[in-house]
Amino acid sequence: MLRALRHLMTLLLLLGGLASARAELYIVSKTDITGLTERITERLYTGKQIEVNNRSLIPLNYVVDSPVRQKFLTMVIGKTETEYTAYWATRRYVGLGTPPEEVRDRNRMLSVLGSRDNAIGYIEATPEEAAELRKRFMVLLVRTTESRTTESRAAQ
Repeated sequence: MLRALRHLMTLLLLLGGLASARAELYIVSKTDITGLTERITERLYTGKQIEVNNRSLIPLNYVVDSPVRQKFLTMVIGKTETEYTAYWATRRYVGLGTPPEEVRDRNRMLSVLGSRDNAIGYIEATPEEAAELRKRFMVLLVRTTESRTTESRAAQ
């Protein structure tokens, strides 16, 4: 009995690892932003750029304690939470802007993205969940959370 339970727990751990390995960060918007790159995304989220192709964009960020935000900051922006917060504190102090609007959870992110044509945000999702995202939004950039590989994709 104990041996069977160990095998079951091992199988569950393996399956859990496979599921998490497939999670990706999707940069999404209601608007098709041709030519969006990881570098431009980084510039939008650091206030160094506010337009892409003459279209003003409003970046949305998760709240500070969000695990998805931590992944995004590390993988796309290239900063830790501490570095990002300090960066924006300095910019705000010298009058160079305010940080992106924050949302508390995935549902709120999807709601705000769905209600604003010029909003851009990110969602962590499996490829299966991404099929639903593509029905509502343009998927502009995909980042696999288990690697540093970046891929630009057109909405399907």
